[in-house]
Amino acid sequence: MVKKLEAHERQISKVLCSDYDLTVPAYQRPYAWEPEQAQELLDDLVLALDHSPEEPYFLGSIVLVKKDESPDCDIIDGQQRLTTLTILLAVLRELSLNKNIADGLDKRILEPGDDLQDIETKPRLALRPRDRVFFRKHVQEPGGLHALVAEPGPITTNDAQVALRANAKIYYDLLSGWTDNRRTALAKLVDKWTYLVVVTTPDLDSAHRIFSVMNDRGLDLRPTDNFKARVIGEIPEADRSYYNGKWEDAEQELGRDAFSSLFAHIRMIFAKQRAPRELLREFPEQVLDHYSKRSKEFVDDILEPYADAYAVLLGQSYKANTGAEAVNLWLKRLAQLDNVDWQPPALWALRKHGNDPQWLVRFLTDLERLAASLLIRRVGPTERQQRYGLLLRALEGGSGLRAQPLALSDLEQADMLRLLGGEIYQQARVRRYVLLRLDEELANAPGVSYDHKIITVEHVLPQNPSASSTWRRVFNDRQRAYWTHRIANLVLLNRTKNAQAQNYDFAVKKEKYFTGKKGVVAFALTSQVINLRDWTPELLEQRQRAAMQLLADTWNLNAGSDEHESSVEPLIAGRGTDGVATTPDDDQNARRQSFFDQLAERQKPEICAAVERVLVAWAEMGGYLHFGVGAETSCFLMAPNPLGHRSGIWPLTMYPSGRCEVVFQYLAVREPFDDPQLRDSLRRRLNSVTAVALPASKIEFRPSFPLNALGVDEQRDILIKQLAWFVDQIHLAAGCAPGQPRDVG
Repeated sequence: MVKKLEAHERQISKVLCSDYDLTVPAYQRPYAWEPEQAQELLDDLVLALDHSPEEPYFLGSIVLVKKDESPDCDIIDGQQRLTTLTILLAVLRELSLNKNIADGLDKRILEPGDDLQDIETKPRLALRPRDRVFFRKHVQEPGGLHALVAEPGPITTNDAQVALRANAKIYYDLLSGWTDNRRTALAKLVDKWTYLVVVTTPDLDSAHRIFSVMNDRGLDLRPTDNFKARVIGEIPEADRSYYNGKWEDAEQELGRDAFSSLFAHIRMIFAKQRAPRELLREFPEQVLDHYSKRSKEFVDDILEPYADAYAVLLGQSYKANTGAEAVNLWLKRLAQLDNVDWQPPALWALRKHGNDPQWLVRFLTDLERLAASLLIRRVGPTERQQRYGLLLRALEGGSGLRAQPLALSDLEQADMLRLLGGEIYQQARVRRYVLLRLDEELANAPGVSYDHKIITVEHVLPQNPSASSTWRRVFNDRQRAYWTHRIANLVLLNRTKNAQAQNYDFAVKKEKYFTGKKGVVAFALTSQVINLRDWTPELLEQRQRAAMQLLADTWNLNAGSDEHESSVEPLIAGRGTDGVATTPDDDQNARRQSFFDQLAERQKPEICAAVERVLVAWAEMGGYLHFGVGAETSCFLMAPNPLGHRSGIWPLTMYPSGRCEVVFQYLAVREPFDDPQLRDSLRRRLNSVTAVALPASKIEFRPSFPLNALGVDEQRDILIKQLAWFVDQIHLAAGCAPGQPRDVG
């Protein structure tokens, strides 16, 4: 008998209702979305809110096993989105100042009980059994979020609960800085205008088959099929067969998946910004409408040449009389990244400068440097795509290799170096790329092929050596804690990890675990280790310095270079260091305006006023402002600089989205705050502001506190007092009188 299959578009309000009693079966994988993915979901919703708040926004499909008449259903596909949406709705409920809105959101999260019918309140969504109680207590029940997002937070027993807390905290910190009206608008967008395609079947086997077809085959009607019908349909019949052949040749050469990706990249090249809506609507408006009644021109001048360029990019198959090998080398390096956002600028370059291999090499060198920096600095997808959009705009404007978005600022280089020198193993998306680039440089073999089916990153000094291990005698606890996850202690293997072998002592480990078949070692990085007799803290210090120098040379990182000195300009009321009015450059003027515009758009008036008061007070202390180049314009509070730090010194970075970052990470390499006790004093002083709770464990990092902590005059004044103390410490270290204004250097 044929199983009944149904698929319907449903508003979120019609999914999180009594029609569906949603359960994640115990056999499903746990909740695993990382903060980057949760942030991307919110970014997409915000784009829809700002551009088309009353137009349908589709969030994809979910697959359920559900009997006809029963609301009970198991989630086969879609639990990550449904769980993250529930977190978002719970945060909006907790922050809402409108009781009716809060009550409405509560009904999307919890099904109301009925005392007359002896029916208890229950969650709309039940997670796996081992996470179900945690999720209900801390997310779904009213009031539970406050304990979840506070420090140190509730005890978590697994990675899923850690992820639930991390994503709740991100949403809470960001949305708490929004006005209540804007939060309400977002809630309405999610409830009324956000849709899922709900696919149901009564049989588990058929549900898995459906899931497989939807995720693997990809043979459904795609937006490119729709575009083809429009473009080819507009071409006169006499030429239609010829141009249809061109279209199909391009699709066949690239393959169906890559051909679809090409259209997204072409849209990016034209629009130069992240798509706020689905490709089916964006591409006609932003590309095809420019070729109305000129469909042959679109195929000849856009589709065909960009398809050829994309084939070169994907196959690293650029051809020229000279220089082709170097171009393909850079394409191969870029292909190792964990995202494809770099591809539209690369396509533009191949299309516009395909006959100039020297230009391409210089451009792709800088593009890889930028892409690596965005990866290492963990820049999210929204800001990453906006940076590439700025680059495309500059390229189209004729900036060429001098395009400002292609360059790394002094602050970006400093951030990159600091992260490379830290516990890089903890960043799964970063470590593999960095180690492969390092290995390539060590091998002195540009373009070396890493075609191994498996590449893993392994520790030399184990993460958890046994109590009787030699490792415990060579490294004390503090040394192990410091070195275990740093680049000096990491190697590459072309084999799966072996939990037992990971803890071998050094001599045995390098012989039995690091050496491959027939004594062959696949990586230069690992070969170095094989040739060593001992593994000690002193050796690791040498390796760390050598690796950092090699990576700095590889990416041309020189955060203290003079060319970046002039980029830090005084920007409050045009004040110079001596109190004389000065005029900042036009670029900084524009960024200053962007910062305050974004702040006014996203924060309540009282928060905006509090921020402005802090910035004015900062200027009165002799400080200055520098505004960042990201899509979200950041504001750096640059301090007086009598000690002559070449890239400056600053305590805080403010973001219009609602957070204030304390840059302990950068202060750790700048006198006098290279003293950890002084950084901890700064931390404790900042914690005197209500709603600021910076943990002691973060004085090597960049923790944040919400800007709305400044909404109370008394608390704002406390922060200003602590900033004055910060400036005084700098003057004291330089032998100046506290409070005495000095040049920024």
